[in-house]
Amino acid sequence: MRHAAATLVVALAAIACTCGIARADDIGKPGTPNGPPTGIAPVTVTLKSVLHAHDTAMGITAHPTVTDIEEGTITAYGMAGKYRDVYAGLRAGSDYSSTETMGPFTTSEGRYHGQRWRRDENGVTDVMQDTQRAAAFLERGFTNEAEDTSNDVTLLGEVTSPIDAYVVQVKVKGESPSWGFYDKKTGVLDRLEIGDPDDRSIITYDDYRLINGNREAWHTHYSDVHPENEYDRRIKSDTYGAALTDADLEIPSTRQNFVQLPAGKLEDDLPSDVQVSTEALGVTWVYASPHISVTINGRKIDMILDSTESGMVLDDEVAKELGLTRYGPYDEDDKRSIYPTRAVIPAMSIGDVQMQNVAVSLRHVVDPGNARHTAGIIGYDLLASSIVEIDYIHHVVKLYDPIQFVPPADSSATPVNIDDEIPFVGATVGVSSGDYFMLDDTEPFTVIFPDFWQAHPDDVIDQGQGRAANYSFGGSDSPLKATQLKALNFAGTSFDEWIAYEAMDTQDLEGVDIDGIIGCDFLQYFNVFFDYGHHAIYLEPNEAYRRAARH
Repeated sequence: MRHAAATLVVALAAIACTCGIARADDIGKPGTPNGPPTGIAPVTVTLKSVLHAHDTAMGITAHPTVTDIEEGTITAYGMAGKYRDVYAGLRAGSDYSSTETMGPFTTSEGRYHGQRWRRDENGVTDVMQDTQRAAAFLERGFTNEAEDTSNDVTLLGEVTSPIDAYVVQVKVKGESPSWGFYDKKTGVLDRLEIGDPDDRSIITYDDYRLINGNREAWHTHYSDVHPENEYDRRIKSDTYGAALTDADLEIPSTRQNFVQLPAGKLEDDLPSDVQVSTEALGVTWVYASPHISVTINGRKIDMILDSTESGMVLDDEVAKELGLTRYGPYDEDDKRSIYPTRAVIPAMSIGDVQMQNVAVSLRHVVDPGNARHTAGIIGYDLLASSIVEIDYIHHVVKLYDPIQFVPPADSSATPVNIDDEIPFVGATVGVSSGDYFMLDDTEPFTVIFPDFWQAHPDDVIDQGQGRAANYSFGGSDSPLKATQLKALNFAGTSFDEWIAYEAMDTQDLEGVDIDGIIGCDFLQYFNVFFDYGHHAIYLEPNEAYRRAARH
């Protein structure tokens, strides 16, 4: 379970529940949720020898390129499931395909001829376009992270409890630390603890078996403080050296007809409302979140179209009212009540557009500004399955048949990378360019992230208006610092003396590979077309743009 274990580690760590906030001065201390284990004694062995002993014990050193087909069962959240993993080699960087089915949910991910991909619960496939971000996106196993020289890796020492093991600490930039327990006698990884400011996840590995010179843990168990999130995984068959075909590893296509327009109809105005409003907070904030009316079980529900949402979201209370079956994993709300986080909507409609068997995430949806009762979020799955237009002048969201769609003649196209189901575009601030600006149709202003403004200080120097805005907004204690840029250029359109915010909390944003955010303060000047199938965003200047150009 080389790559699959890697995915399992990250996926399970993400479901850890909030169970009380740790004191700021305790975070990182031994015995705390985000600190190293207690009882560590110094050793004379080296980190290199511990990792080499592991690779030797696992058979990776002797057989790094052998193929592997692994199948097994899963028990979690009160459900039974199964998985199938195919590896072209056992070293990180080899092609692989991993598929997991749990109850009504099936997800898969892999690498094919070096190309990273992932298919979500709704059958929508995300092919990573950018090599650098695809590498960062890869969810790798602990030992792979420990052998990566770009990470902060330390052999802390040895413990005798809960097992007799060497403890290796790995700190990946921008992530909580984790600690691997390598058995002193066998060299294998017996235990993994993943830090978190509020909770700690524990993964144990046992029932190691040697097959054809390759050693594997046939039993993996995940736990945290909530028994609802226990996750158990067992191998049932493990075949090394099998002949693989393209069908074993190739990228699966996106589910057909997930979004269905009426027969013969090439476009549709969705029941929607895109009202543009502003608020002067030193800098003008632009609120223009697209609201869409969705019908589920005969009930109309208001949802927001959010380009940065990786899937579909429904409010948990609304899911209960609709009588939907809800599934784990489980999370904890601000009142410390536990609730399931997934459901499947058998059928839903957006005007004439139909969707069946829609997997949604459940959480408590907060309506920004409390202007209306918003019960859900529509994100990547709709955007990736059709062409979606936001028309800020006519206050409507439109949907087009992706096969028949032709971009408007007066629109400009910009490439978009869909990474982790979120759109990233290139933009230029002053004279400096960045490739990783998040396109966020719900953000009321432009944001410049620390890595960018620290690398290009001359391009974010305030041209005058930012100073006054900061005084009005919150002074030196604000996590955002307003600045009037010389110019902002995106998709071939340049705005001089553009007001933006620098995100000031460099510690919280450390390791976040994002240059900034292009928000609806910019997008409001265009008809915005999302064409993920062609990795493009089209911007068609609207009347607001023409008015701004005249002044």
